[in-house]
This record gives sequence, structure tokens and C-alpha cells, in this order.
Amino acid sequence: MVLSGEAGTRSWELVSDQSLSAFLEIFEMITIPERGWKRSRDLKDELLNVAREQIFQRIEKLSADRAGQQHKTYLELYKLIQKEDDKIAKMFDDLKRGNAFFKITAFRLYGVLTDAQMELFSEETQAVVKDLCQLRR
Repeated sequence: MVLSGEAGTRSWELVSDQSLSAFLEIFEMITIPERGWKRSRDLKDELLNVAREQIFQRIEKLSADRAGQQHKTYLELYKLIQKEDDKIAKMFDDLKRGNAFFKITAFRLYGVLTDAQMELFSEETQAVVKDLCQLRR
């Protein structure tokens, strides 16, 4: 028997070894294959630069049209930076094998992972990411 409980609560219940086994089997099915994990790690810096460039382009567009609206543009830039920082965090913070499917899905949803780069992953990984993308839309 193993103790388990929900985060943030003090209520614990006993879980049988059979339930734990089933959970681990399901978890294994959603864990990215080693090759895909290594590929996502290898692409991280390149994708981070793409994301940064996209942010700079948005900033430049906002800044170019600021004449007579400096304060309004400043507030829009501030909000944009916060929003984009959240996206960067969702894509790149705490990248590990256990959450790689979700990070790759975020790369796709935020437009930093190209079709060609996606094809570098296994068909299985591509299918999981495609399904996750459809769930998020």
C-alpha cells in the first residue's frame, strides 16, 4: 500500500499497489520517448530565440505607432511583455522528460516550432502533440 493525497490538502487515502501500477503504466504511455526528449532539449535554444524574435517584432510594431500616444503605448508594451513572459515560461521553464509533450505542444501553439522541426520527432510524438493541440484550441 502507498499513501497518496491531493496537493494542498491534509486528507490522505491508501492506494493499492495495483492502482499505483495502473497509474505508472498510464504515466509511461504519456512520457515522451528518450529520442524525442533529447530532440526537444536540442531545439530549446533555437526555439527560445525564435520566441524572442517574435516578441521583438511585436514590440517594434507597437513602438512604431506611438506618436502622441506614448503613455498608452507604454501600457500596451507593459501588458505585452507580461503576456509574452507567461508564454515563455509555459514553453521553456522546467523542461523535463515528464512534461515534454506539453512543452512541445506549447511550442506548436505559440508558433515557434515549425512543421519541419515537428517532423524530426517520431510519428507517435507527433500524434500526441497533435491531439494535445486540438484539446487546447
